[in-house]
Formats: sequence, C-alpha cells, structure tokens
Amino acid sequence: SDEYPDLPVDLQSTFEPRAGMRLDTAEDGQTRVRRLFPDTVYDLRLVHPDISSSQRTALLEHFVGHAGAVFDYTDPKGATYSVRWADEPKGMPAPNGRWMMQAYLIGTRTDG
Repeated sequence: SDEYPDLPVDLQSTFEPRAGMRLDTAEDGQTRVRRLFPDTVYDLRLVHPDISSSQRTALLEHFVGHAGAVFDYTDPKGATYSVRWADEPKGMPAPNGRWMMQAYLIGTRTDG
C-alpha cells in the first residue's frame, strides 16, 4: 500500500471513531446491541491549510490513483491507520496562489 501524501495537517482535522454498534429492539421488547465490526472504524477529515498548487495536485492524483485501494496514513501524533478514500478531496483557493484542502478517509488504527 502507498502512503498518503506528506502534507501539513491543521488542528481542525478530526479523527472520529464510529460506534460500530446497531441498537434495535427484539420481538419481546428488550433492547439489544449488535457489534457490526470487530475493530473501531474511524472517519478522518484532514484539513490541509495553505498548501501549494503542486501539493494540491499530489493530493488529487493520490485520490485518482488510489480511489478504491487501501493505503497507510500516519497522523501528526504518530498514530497509524489503514484507510481508504471516503470521498473526493474538496478545497478552495487561499491567498497568494495557495490552497486550503480537506480530505475524507475511513479506516482502522494499525498501531494498536
């Protein structure tokens, strides 16, 4: 698997765990919880502030080249994830020809 591009990540980025449970009611009226998957799954929203046009291009090319693939991502604190793209990167121009981009990934922690 290929690594995610090395880009600055803003503190506004989020790494949200999914509950991984489905709550429902049994025929007898008792509530029950079913675990949907064994590992915690995370929704990652990476905010890349003030990146260059070439960094933006690298991000978009990574999306195109890995849209259905699993790849590695290491967050700024050193936590590692095995992820897939959840959506196409979104962005808007910033001053001086720079860009503010957001990337959306889904995956599991691989470092325990």
